[in-house]
Amino acid sequence: MLSLRDSAGARLFDDALHRLRVPEACILAMSLEFFNDPEPCEIHRSAVIMRGLEEIRMACAGRESLHITELPQRLKDLLGEYPDARVLSLYQRELQ
Repeated sequence: MLSLRDSAGARLFDDALHRLRVPEACILAMSLEFFNDPEPCEIHRSAVIMRGLEEIRMACAGRESLHITELPQRLKDLLGEYPDARVLSLYQRELQ
């Protein structure tokens, strides 16, 4: 699960990581970088989204939370649909 919060601590996103909205411009840029494909098919689109989400997961590994300013630019770009986000956290959802 991923949680994104603004500077006041309000939740902007709190759901499974794979449900994060990724900006189209970021998808296209990563597709061009990894596949030299400016018009990605669904397979390339899915692959670059999955890679981006894995990069977010790895950046958060072993940390309770992470301030957006600590992220590399590519990860900031991946979070572009949430411009007010300041802190992100990854956590395990408890099974009920």
